[in-house]
Amino acid sequence: MASGGPSNRSRLTRNFLGSMAYFALIAALLGGDGISFFLILFGLVCSVAFCGGILLWWMTLWASRKESRLGQFTVGSLLFATFFLALFCGIASSCVLVLESFHGTLSPETKILIWIFCAVGVLISFCPGLLLLEVLLRTATWMVKRRWIQRWLFRRSS
Repeated sequence: MASGGPSNRSRLTRNFLGSMAYFALIAALLGGDGISFFLILFGLVCSVAFCGGILLWWMTLWASRKESRLGQFTVGSLLFATFFLALFCGIASSCVLVLESFHGTLSPETKILIWIFCAVGVLISFCPGLLLLEVLLRTATWMVKRRWIQRWLFRRSS
């Protein structure tokens, strides 16, 4: 127990299985209209990994800047915030379009409710997404520390 190995590994395994179960539940709820369950699950996990990677990249760049100060808001921060806002608006708009294709024209109140539902879904999915990103980041770090991967990466770069 002093090394922290088994408890960390079991915690990461539990986090991975819990977040994958959550995204599998969401994929099952979204896939009721004949869309493949595994395709939706793959899309959800890739979206979380992509958005989390971009967020991690942004925070790393911000933290490594020498002239950055706490509470400073730069143009880069504005661009990343705009990216995530556009991503959210695109997802909510596509939900509205899919529902309109099945049910005809929706009232403005229904469209607003769909946007609120998407916002709540994003907020609820934030914690499982962070757990999944932690597992992916720690797995990538573990893999890069392996000798055979280091040799493979070195051969690829030369």
